[in-house]
Amino acid sequence: MKLRYVLVATSLLALSGCKNLQTVQALSATLVTASSSLDSVSNELTSTCIRQEQFNPALQCADSEKSTKGLIATDTLLTTYFSALGDAAGAQSFTVKTGLDNLTASVSAIPGINQGQVSAASGLAETIATLFTEAAREKALRTMIDQGVPQAKTLVAMLGNRVPHSLSTSLRAEQDALTSQFVTYAEGSLGPDPAARCVDGPKSVDFPKGANFLLALEYCHRLQTIQAKQAAIASYQGALGNINAALDTLASSKSDLTAEQLVLKLRDDVSQLKTNLDAVNTAFGKGGGK
Repeated sequence: MKLRYVLVATSLLALSGCKNLQTVQALSATLVTASSSLDSVSNELTSTCIRQEQFNPALQCADSEKSTKGLIATDTLLTTYFSALGDAAGAQSFTVKTGLDNLTASVSAIPGINQGQVSAASGLAETIATLFTEAAREKALRTMIDQGVPQAKTLVAMLGNRVPHSLSTSLRAEQDALTSQFVTYAEGSLGPDPAARCVDGPKSVDFPKGANFLLALEYCHRLQTIQAKQAAIASYQGALGNINAALDTLASSKSDLTAEQLVLKLRDDVSQLKTNLDAVNTAFGKGGGK
């Protein structure tokens, strides 16, 4: 079944009171994949700082590392919640998920995080742990949605408010440091606009020495990797928006929207989710370099 039909079926299910829980399982699997794919973006906050450290040994990355740890804990907490929804819908044995306290502690340690976001993290952990002691799966699932969706949405919003700005700032700083150092290394042969050399790729005939040409190749490779990550930040934001829309769908059982309106509302978000995740994974995952 294509993803759009899975989410549409889930929206109809929510309106009818979760009678057929298989579609909740399908949506759960989709959200688990989506949220776990975001780790590579959270990791990048530390990775870009470490790459800048290659040019500036005095740079301190402790805060970046703490942020990355807390953001990955947020991703993991959301993934655990989405997985719990699928387990409840599938009548899996209800067992308390381990490690939730450690996750919330890491989220709480993110520099500058506000108390509302901390409360959402601890509340979502409590929701997962408490509801997995319940016996009636449909009641547990409904309560999990009613209580957990607002908490999950708060954490998704926190990722959206924090990660794109911080990462954009750090990647710009990395690009500036990269250009400054390579201009020096190449002894001025990159010209007044080094990035322009990379549009069509450096040509060996344009450089006085082979070493300068090789430096230009390396500079352009690194620059284009940074630029691809900068461009993919918008896809990361889009994926968060898609996840947020799916959470709204889960919570829409009391909505007055008709089935047709729900289909129209979800169509664009659903069609963009895979596109956004593919762009994120290409830029920040295995295809995105280091």
